[in-house]
Amino acid sequence: MRWALDAPAVEIEKSVADRKPTPKKRGSRIGFVIDPFRRRQIWYESGLEEPLIQVLIAHPAVREIREQQAVSYRDATKMKKHVFDCVVTWRSGSRSAIAIKYHDDVEKSGLRHVLACIERSVGDECADDFRIMTERHVDAVTIRNARLMISCGLDFDHAAQQRVRSCLPGMDAEPPSRGHRPENRHGVARTPCRRGPHPVALPQRTGRPASDARYPFEQQLALKG
Repeated sequence: MRWALDAPAVEIEKSVADRKPTPKKRGSRIGFVIDPFRRRQIWYESGLEEPLIQVLIAHPAVREIREQQAVSYRDATKMKKHVFDCVVTWRSGSRSAIAIKYHDDVEKSGLRHVLACIERSVGDECADDFRIMTERHVDAVTIRNARLMISCGLDFDHAAQQRVRSCLPGMDAEPPSRGHRPENRHGVARTPCRRGPHPVALPQRTGRPASDARYPFEQQLALKG
């Protein structure tokens, strides 16, 4: 795929998914996001997956995202297959296999049992740690920040991106007060981009999940401003 630009065309790699998502029921939301930083299509298969994948795309600690990755594992005496929503390689070199699920569906789905079986059966051949991400692990500010970053990245203006990176550390993380919303040159009030409230939780290199013992495999992930 070539991305149309005034500058020379940019090559976008096809998805590396082991399967292409298909609608599971009426109203299913499937599609793909262009990752402008790694120049690849990334598929999602639900309205929950889309924003969480966008957060991962924009996250500075992420080196690579491989979505819809299949793994075979042994559950008791049977061999089974599970498809992770994505496997993330961090800049540290470690990998996290991520299952995305609505919070209220985690327990009844048996997902924790599946991840525990995969961890025992396959271990670090698949990933260094295994995570469940739900809608509770990111907030609206984090998602908006990610979408703005991706939108800017799609210009593929690397010089401008570098200038922004050099300016960000000195910017105020807090938005203007509610009573003061500065306008742009067209007289339209600007919506501020804010710092997310949570720290980034990176995986440990032990092959074991770094998580609260009460909620194994669940992790926080936020995009800092």
